[in-house]
Amino acid sequence: TDNPRFALYAAAYDALLPERPAAPRNQTVTLAGRCCESGDLLARDLPFPDVKPGDLLAVLATGAYNYAMASNYNRVPRPPVVMVSGGKPHTVIRRERYEDLTALDE
Repeated sequence: TDNPRFALYAAAYDALLPERPAAPRNQTVTLAGRCCESGDLLARDLPFPDVKPGDLLAVLATGAYNYAMASNYNRVPRPPVVMVSGGKPHTVIRRERYEDLTALDE
C-alpha cells in the first residue's frame, strides 16, 4: 500500500541498510510489504546484506508520486515522508496514526 509502482509497472528500486550502507550484499532477497498481497512488493531478486532484527531499511529514489499513490488499504496507515539533506533527516509528512484513519467514521 505504501508504493504500488512495482505492481503497476515494475518500477525498479535499490535499497540499503542506512546504518550499514556499505555492508556486503551476500544474499538475494525480495522486499515485500505488510499486506499479504501478491503485488505488495518493492523489489525482487535484489542483492542485499544480512539483516538483523531492528535494522532499518531505506528504499532509495521511490519516485515523485509515491506518497500520492499510497493508500490505506486494509486500514494500514501511510508511512512518514523523510528527506535527508546534509546527512540530517527531515520529516516532511508525519506518519499517519490509526486515529487519522478513523477520524471520519461515525
